Amino acid sequence: MKDHDWVDSVRAKLDKQTQVLDSFKNVYCRLGRGLHGVGVIAIRDIPNNFSPFKNLNKSKWFYINWDQNEENKKYFDSLDLEIIKMIQDFYLCDQKGFWCPTYSIDAIPIDFYMNHNPNNPNIGVIDDEFYSIREIDKGEELTYDYRYYKSEIVF
Repeated sequence: MKDHDWVDSVRAKLDKQTQVLDSFKNVYCRLGRGLHGVGVIAIRDIPNNFSPFKNLNKSKWFYINWDQNEENKKYFDSLDLEIIKMIQDFYLCDQKGFWCPTYSIDAIPIDFYMNHNPNNPNIGVIDDEFYSIREIDKGEELTYDYRYYKSEIVF
């Protein structure tokens, strides 16, 4: 390895470390006790019209439909019972299938834990991204109205 290659390699690692450290500046909430068990709690004040989940990978939700695709049902039924229980516990299921994100069930991001509040939510959804619809105080739970989240993909 040439000296300049080594220097470039060290610089790239330092840049990545700086990016990771800078990402902590965008952390605004944590998991905690919410309205319905686990919820998302503000760890500092969140201004109005602000996206509190800037660090999250964006993932679309989609519907696994076994009513129209028998192979999906066979595959689901072949899963380990503990995986099926997790799907039933964490995802919205019905007789025809279930809604799930494009990431695996063992990589659920914090916004997944926001509770439903149809009467007084403090988070809204614009183009599948969450934004505060008013100022949110440190210690306050982040909630949104589930009826306004949409998904575009159906399998």
